[in-house]
Amino acid sequence: MRMILAIIVINIGICLMFVCICNEVTDKDIHEAVDKGVQCMDGLNKHLKVAGCCGRCEECARKILRQAMSQKYYSSEMALLPT
Repeated sequence: MRMILAIIVINIGICLMFVCICNEVTDKDIHEAVDKGVQCMDGLNKHLKVAGCCGRCEECARKILRQAMSQKYYSSEMALLPT
């Protein structure tokens, strides 16, 4: 069984989840990378160095990447709908 290490930091109502402890990458960092055009794990690794050290974060990072891509796609589709 793979262990996914996550630490929640709460600061003035902002909740961040550290996905990659080795490189101090949060879920917000992954969402921002997707907003900048990252679309795959290779891109995420190049941009943020996620899953480049111990590899324990890869599964969690992949899930958050999928979530961020879905949200971006959904948002762009909604923007095209007539109001």
